[in-house]
Amino acid sequence: MSDVKTEGKLGPPFGAVSWFADFFKLMERIKIDRVDKTLLATNNIVPSSNASSVLKGLRFFGLIDEDGNATDKMKGLGVVGTEYQSNFEKMVREAYTILFDKLKNLNQCSADDVINCFRTNYGMAPSTAEQGAQIFVFLATKAGIELPSSIVEALEVNLEKKKPAQRTTGKPRKGKDGEPTDDGSQEPLPEQVLARFTLKGTGYVDIRNKDDFEIAKAYWKVLSKKFDVTEGEAT
Repeated sequence: MSDVKTEGKLGPPFGAVSWFADFFKLMERIKIDRVDKTLLATNNIVPSSNASSVLKGLRFFGLIDEDGNATDKMKGLGVVGTEYQSNFEKMVREAYTILFDKLKNLNQCSADDVINCFRTNYGMAPSTAEQGAQIFVFLATKAGIELPSSIVEALEVNLEKKKPAQRTTGKPRKGKDGEPTDDGSQEPLPEQVLARFTLKGTGYVDIRNKDDFEIAKAYWKVLSKKFDVTEGEAT
């Protein structure tokens, strides 16, 4: 979560979309009067090291105050049906007022337009702007806000939790040369993604811009040499 201030407010959250998706699922199961790191850890919402990111995000949405106490806006999500949908949409539109103001007709915008809005109007770094945009797309979709398919397809995150591939021998398979082989379980990257870097505890970052890719590639070569990594080099 960024501490960037925008018009006196906290900037939009970034990180894993699943953190916020799981929190809203939790709200559907229990009544929450106060949110703190203990609540998030106990319910497996987010790793303890990233709990402050979710707390700041909930403040950005106006769901909790500075002490973590639930606001009237959070209580307004303690309903079901059309009232819940209406309150959720209101929360999203009020939280992302700047985005809706700058991108007045989202139906004519692209995924790049949304990402650039997070970079230029919210002051987010290139490495986190896409994550911020992905969280926005998740929330907008959940709120029933219409977005063009091009934005959804480019920024939607698959929240379906997949179990890691199980090996009956407990050892990686090896090819004829004795080297470990790829078991084919890795999901192929979208066509527009040039590289993907997985970050422990925060999900992954996709590199789409060619300039960013060249920078990431240079850093990767340095790191791979330092840590003697021979597989997965960006090309």
